[in-house]
Amino acid sequence: MNFTKFTKLNLKSAKLQKGSSIKIIQITDFHNSQSNLIKNRIRKMLYKNAYDIVVLTGDIIDRETRDYQNTISFIRELMDINRRVKFFYVKGNHEWRNKYKLGFIEELEAIGVSILNNKNEVLNIDHNLINICGIDNYSTGNHDFEKAFQDMDIKNYTLLLSHCPDIVNEDDFIKADLVLCGHTHGGQIRLPFIGAIVAPGQGFFPKYNKGLYKFCKCKLYIDSGVGTSRIPLRFFNRSQITFLTIESDK
Repeated sequence: MNFTKFTKLNLKSAKLQKGSSIKIIQITDFHNSQSNLIKNRIRKMLYKNAYDIVVLTGDIIDRETRDYQNTISFIRELMDINRRVKFFYVKGNHEWRNKYKLGFIEELEAIGVSILNNKNEVLNIDHNLINICGIDNYSTGNHDFEKAFQDMDIKNYTLLLSHCPDIVNEDDFIKADLVLCGHTHGGQIRLPFIGAIVAPGQGFFPKYNKGLYKFCKCKLYIDSGVGTSRIPLRFFNRSQITFLTIESDK
């Protein structure tokens, strides 16, 4: 049984004011899940925790999804848990290949989700100015780093949302402190002591598949996601959402 877990990750940054923190919930690769068990677990996690923003890092619907009202209704329910919290979204490869994607994105906007495909916003969280940027899906070639970071003050702590972790190949263009990704499903099938067997875009035994990595001047975190694609199976790799806390190290 795919019993969704709540993974916690704690990071520190000198860019945050002393005693302050940012709390982020990441949900990725939902793939229009019909599982009430998964949805109930996610609801409970949001009810029980205090958080500042929720980020949806792509593949929230599947490429074959025709009726996406299941997902829209679920996201609306999550937003109703705390209407003071903003939700942010970037497209994944499945949305790009879904012929109903424009309608899906229009409905996300209509319920109040902020669409960050090659865009950025500035938030004030716990007396810190925070840049939150989004890259449109890298694996389908729809990314634009220049637009994503346009007019942005890099002295602020900067969070970048990208469905695909392959943007590490473009590290010269990344002006972020932390990149949050999905896409890999953590390999979906993992083996003890070996890890992920295969991940899209990286082939067998992928280097970037799940968890926290450091590259260049930035940190990369890959959440293994909620749903499944192609093969409806997870092995040694439970469904999850992530609760990230970024604290000042001053």
